[in-house]
Amino acid sequence: MLRDPAIADYLARLTQKVARNSDADLPITVRVIDSDEVNAFTLPGGYQYVSLGLLLRLESEAELASVLARGIAHTALHSATREMTREAMARIGSIPLIFVGSGVPPVGKSANFLPLTLLSWRREDELDADYFGLQYVYRAGYLPECFSQALQRVWADDEAARLSVAMAFRPLPPLPDRLKAVPKEIAEVRPKQTAMTVSTPEFELFQEHLRVFRPKELTPKNPGSAAQGPL
Repeated sequence: MLRDPAIADYLARLTQKVARNSDADLPITVRVIDSDEVNAFTLPGGYQYVSLGLLLRLESEAELASVLARGIAHTALHSATREMTREAMARIGSIPLIFVGSGVPPVGKSANFLPLTLLSWRREDELDADYFGLQYVYRAGYLPECFSQALQRVWADDEAARLSVAMAFRPLPPLPDRLKAVPKEIAEVRPKQTAMTVSTPEFELFQEHLRVFRPKELTPKNPGSAAQGPL
């Protein structure tokens, strides 16, 4: 964990701003992983983890709010708990799940149905997180179009490898499908507002403070994806 009071304070204030405009019924706690990888995930109980590499890749406060909003949406939807329940039910049914999300395609007749069903449910959870996260970003006063920018900035590397066999079993839906849905969802969730936030001076100071921990020329390597959402 990267433990720095200035980073923690800014993230906590931004997180609470988005959470106040969400459906989450739990307090949200965000921690930063000291890693160059681009990664984010949400655990049960309202705990979000984002990597330093991800934070350095973002270019506006609205993009950061979008990543946090997806994690908050996963908490509101209880995605992690639902996933564990589904996997427990599958284990009771004696159907192997070892390959789900492992990056290795299943083989044999026993892997043909339920693992892929669980994968489908997981992708639906990710699309739901996009849908509700976008609403939270808009309610918090951020330009919703920045949500698409965050998706492209954080998850574009996953898309570059999506044609591999292993990527066919990744839990995130294809990025083009997600980007295609966002404009329709923007039209649904909002009447047009004239003044919406893209970024703030506080975000610029936050980014400069982050760079204390990594050189400015940092290029994140081995980018990953959000296990339960930022992304």
